[in-house]
Amino acid sequence: MRAKGRRAEVISGQLFISAHTVKTHTSRIYRKLSINSQQEPIDLAEEERTVGKQ
Repeated sequence: MRAKGRRAEVISGQLFISAHTVKTHTSRIYRKLSINSQQEPIDLAEEERTVGKQ
């Protein structure tokens, strides 16, 4: 959902968790993947999709 540009508040409402929890999980995922911006996982997914089609 974050890859689709959803704000933490929207995601928290859909998952019945706080916006702070969404931000914490996002931050930890980014840290584990060495990602520094929201655009990076989108670029990685698009790259993977392109490689998979070849």
